[in-house]
Amino acid sequence: MAFSLQPVELQTLTKQAMLHCHDHHQIVIGLEGYIDFVIDGISNRVSRGQGVMVTSGKGHTFRGTGKNQILVLNLPAHNYFFSMEVHQRILPLLSKPGYFQLDQSAQQLILNLVKEISQYPGDKLLKRSCGDILLCLLEKHFLPVYQSNSSTAPRNFNLELLDQYIISRLDGPISVAQLASRVFLGESQFYARFKRQTGQTPSRYVTQLRVKQAQKLLEHTQMSIEGITQSCGFSSQSSFSHVFRRLTGFSPARYRNTHTSSQ
Repeated sequence: MAFSLQPVELQTLTKQAMLHCHDHHQIVIGLEGYIDFVIDGISNRVSRGQGVMVTSGKGHTFRGTGKNQILVLNLPAHNYFFSMEVHQRILPLLSKPGYFQLDQSAQQLILNLVKEISQYPGDKLLKRSCGDILLCLLEKHFLPVYQSNSSTAPRNFNLELLDQYIISRLDGPISVAQLASRVFLGESQFYARFKRQTGQTPSRYVTQLRVKQAQKLLEHTQMSIEGITQSCGFSSQSSFSHVFRRLTGFSPARYRNTHTSSQ
């Protein structure tokens, strides 16, 4: 009912599946644990920093898995919660339902706002003010999981989203399972679709990003070869040298000498 609708809600979901359909837009963001969500015929598991755009009148089902918490922003058609300017800016993101990812800086800001809302749950002005900030953050940091040029074209991964995730964890191992979770897919399905879109396996793609980062460090810093090896996530200096030479045609030391002397 409209009178009980809140601009911002913190919820914990049970494991029992629920079916909803309402006449207002809704933005759901994972804060802790996992929720299983189905909308527009697409089933996904949403975790921290991931979310769902639920458009008005679109049926959806959801349930919690273990300990969980979500942040829900309700956007009624007549907008009696948030500032009109913010409401108008966020509407283009709600043109169709779908899943999204937030970058690390947005996630941290959201957690700080949630802390304030949790501390003062009865403060309606605080909720509306935090809601305005949350919507502005979404507009600036929103990363759709898939990109498609038309409604009938195959949905492609948002490689910018995946690149950000890989680069933020470049100093350690990165598994196919980790990458698949970023786009809400199982490992085998992600592997096949990733290879079809990029023409290469996920592991080779990650290795190329490691080498590109190593090239930047060799060109623009005085970091030691050993330090670059660790920073870019190679298991050993010999492994780094072997892979680097295979992809660039140079040893790391020769690459540094060649490219720094020519600048």
